[in-house]
Amino acid sequence: MLKWIYIYGPPRTGSTYLLRQIRKKSIHSVSDWGLGAILKPFVAMPGGIDKDRFLCDLAKNLLDRSRKNEQGELDLVLKAANGNLEEFEGYKKMFGFPQRIIFSVREPSGYMSSAIKKFPEEPVLFLQESYVKMLQLYRSIGGDIIDYHRNLSSKCYQKFLLPLEFYDNEIETFEYKGTPADHLVTEEMKNSYKEFFRENQDKVFKH
Repeated sequence: MLKWIYIYGPPRTGSTYLLRQIRKKSIHSVSDWGLGAILKPFVAMPGGIDKDRFLCDLAKNLLDRSRKNEQGELDLVLKAANGNLEEFEGYKKMFGFPQRIIFSVREPSGYMSSAIKKFPEEPVLFLQESYVKMLQLYRSIGGDIIDYHRNLSSKCYQKFLLPLEFYDNEIETFEYKGTPADHLVTEEMKNSYKEFFRENQDKVFKH
């Protein structure tokens, strides 16, 4: 079993910044390969195919094609923004339970402002619904929560990522990016965000 970290949550919530820091301490790193599209129906498939063998082959392929360092405190860091439960269950079977699970989140207005720029081909409704689904997914996967906002700093991330140890010059300078887009935020998004923090205050990083 590998020593690894799993990062998930809605996109545009600072998860890529997290990945860039953690990959400095990891032999393998993988970012948003979209394997959930494969693993979600695979988990529901009836018997016939040797599922364990398939996952073993997929794990080898994933590690072979990953971004690599010669050494590291971790074997793997894997980011799957907009992942799903079946994808996570597949990774657990491939690599064992992760040493740490990180959920990155952001208030809905900033998320929508960034998401419509990054994914202009996606309908606004899809982006809105995806946000709510990811907050709901947390109930099934869990993990440590970091809320992406302008008051964070490189020092905050350095503290959040303990026990991984970084020299000051190893941590990339944190720069918050984003503007409000209140007109694109639904009541369901607002309520989901508020409820999420009511339910999980003890798991949110306090900087």
